[in-house]
Amino acid sequence: MIAFLTAGGEGLRMKPVTCRTPKPLANLCGAPLITYQIEAIEQSGVPFSRKIIAGGRFSRSLKAAVPNGWELLGGDSENGELSALYSLETDEDILISAGDTVSDCDIARLAEFHRENRSELSCALCECSDIRDKNLALLSENGEVLSVIEKPSYYSCRTGLALCGTVIISGKALSEIASGNDRKLPECLETGLIPLFIRRKRPVFGIKCAEKFFDINTVNDLLACQTDMLFSGNRTETYPQYERMGVQIEYPCVIGRDVTFSEGVKIGAGSVIGDNVFMGRNARINGGFVGNGCYIGERASVSGSYICGGARLMTGASVFEGAAVGEKAVVGENAVVEPNVKIWSGREVESETLVSSDVKYGVGKPVTIGEDGIWGDGGGSVDPQSCAVTGSALTAAAAEMRGKKRIAVGYRPNDASKALAFSVMSGISAAGGEAWDMGEATAEETAFAVRKAELSAGCYVDAGVTARVSLISSDGLPLKRREERIVEAGLNRGDYPKNGFPRFGGIRDFSSAGELYKLHISALCKAPLNGVRVRISSSDDRICRLGSELLAPVNSPSGKEIVFSISADGRKASAYSEESGYVFWERLVMIAEIKAFSEGRTVSLPCEFPKAVDTLAERYGGTVLRYGCCPTDNSDDPARAAAFGFPEARDGLALALSVSDYLSREGISLKQAAELLPEYASAARFIPIDRSSRAFRGLSDVRSPQSVDEGIMLDESGSRVFIRPVKTGRGLMMYVESMSIEAASEICDFYEEKLVREDRLGSV
Repeated sequence: MIAFLTAGGEGLRMKPVTCRTPKPLANLCGAPLITYQIEAIEQSGVPFSRKIIAGGRFSRSLKAAVPNGWELLGGDSENGELSALYSLETDEDILISAGDTVSDCDIARLAEFHRENRSELSCALCECSDIRDKNLALLSENGEVLSVIEKPSYYSCRTGLALCGTVIISGKALSEIASGNDRKLPECLETGLIPLFIRRKRPVFGIKCAEKFFDINTVNDLLACQTDMLFSGNRTETYPQYERMGVQIEYPCVIGRDVTFSEGVKIGAGSVIGDNVFMGRNARINGGFVGNGCYIGERASVSGSYICGGARLMTGASVFEGAAVGEKAVVGENAVVEPNVKIWSGREVESETLVSSDVKYGVGKPVTIGEDGIWGDGGGSVDPQSCAVTGSALTAAAAEMRGKKRIAVGYRPNDASKALAFSVMSGISAAGGEAWDMGEATAEETAFAVRKAELSAGCYVDAGVTARVSLISSDGLPLKRREERIVEAGLNRGDYPKNGFPRFGGIRDFSSAGELYKLHISALCKAPLNGVRVRISSSDDRICRLGSELLAPVNSPSGKEIVFSISADGRKASAYSEESGYVFWERLVMIAEIKAFSEGRTVSLPCEFPKAVDTLAERYGGTVLRYGCCPTDNSDDPARAAAFGFPEARDGLALALSVSDYLSREGISLKQAAELLPEYASAARFIPIDRSSRAFRGLSDVRSPQSVDEGIMLDESGSRVFIRPVKTGRGLMMYVESMSIEAASEICDFYEEKLVREDRLGSV
């Protein structure tokens, strides 16, 4: 067998640590990162005929780190490090391991598994609770890899088995694959080469043979791995010589050679200090890393951050958790570098300065897109600056996914929403996009305009005490995961276009889209209402005014009154009449579904919507499609396309008009319409479980019958249980459908207890 270690990664997300140092040489617990994979291969006990490091264009820098018995392959190929595999021209099996990962993978066990299964490609897997930035393997019952899910959302977390950067591949099969692919290999192992083998119907298997796995992509990944290595019992050094000097040291920690400590220095547990470091009086290291040759001044403090070699922290300077200071950068006296902020190599922070964003570009605080978009307040993650970056990042996503940069922007009618919306439009323009200004609108008006005008994306801003920026894909629904990832890269790393003034885009008045929207949904209720008098209620005055305007031509002044209460975001509605009492959103959608079937329309609904709609489809000969809220692939594209033709599921006004029209046409009351629906009760419950994927292990034998890739669905004695993680990964949403509310609640209790128990077992 041949050992092949890839070490040509540029480490763009690890800057400023990798501004002047190749990623494989980043310091981890006092040694280059690549050292740990070299040691794992050397100590595996597997005999290797050759051991190779593919360094790409960093080969010259890596030369000093290559041990005896290893070969270094250089060169810079357009196909990346894996292209060197083809040049080996061997029929031997090849162990491929990523040099920027750290794991306890049992290589010998993987090799035995590869032989026993006669596999052409065998993947080492590790069960992980945090899966957002990992590539997952979906396995069959016999261990065959069915597909690779690339860095999914928590919505798509049906498996926690992550590829951990180590595979064994048949040299003969590799040559055959490359020959059939124009003598080229994909650039990426996990998302390129493995899927290529699967598409070519080659046997690919996976085995869980690692308990820990760190894919080092960011500074926080590096610090997390360092902390784990120190506290797992692998480091037991003590430093009595410094303790005798009065230095307060908490273990475990690592202290290099020729370090100078002054009076009152404190070293906290989890700290790593390099060689030739100077620390002034009362300086403190509270976890984190301080590189070779650093100067830490009097009363300066490092708390869970990464200080690159040669950097200087002057008197009283403070650097907090997740922050990074590049090589030879200077943080001035009493300056404060806030958490997750990056100071690029060679840059200087002036004294008495509070640094809350990256010195070079971007936003320091990581932002993720939740269920309802990006949330925050005027001093947090949603402010004019972040909104401008959001606009530019959304333009980058639109350009990559759609090839066009036309983006609709709507906002709630208040000054704060308008100001933030203009910031979004400024960001779109600065990135070379074209902002289509909707003006005051509802979220669904904005989504309608995106789909109707065939725009690339949309954005809706709703600000008051708190603010929400909702992002809309080209189909009028929430963004797909790939689009989200591009936006998050812009928000967190500054990966978005930065054009000069001559290349700015424009801002177009698109307020007329509101008239198109009114025409669109007014078509749901054209004829005068017979015996039905409708009133619209909402906390958003604009929704009330718009509803009154749409109903004025058709309303019956003498009919029985039905009050439709529409949510502030305009997306849902419930109804009340004296005869029926309250009829809630789900049941109203089902009434609208019956009407849609009678008109020959296809019904498209979110994947968690009650299964009772399928019963109605069978009864009335209709079709129901379901779409995901954040899909990782294109499997639900037909459902997302059909959603435009059934706006009642997402638009409270459209739902009110459609239901009212159906009652009038059929000459029935709201109570009678509700009696047409299947008997069922539903319950929804949030279960607060941090990093919730491990809680699914107790349900791992269940296969979801739905076509979308979000959550799992269970059948429980005629009841339906749908469970999926929330997008932040900090909990689960459970939707239960049963014959009675008591039964639904009991099922909720049962599965909540089971999931919480599995989560506790997984955290032990």
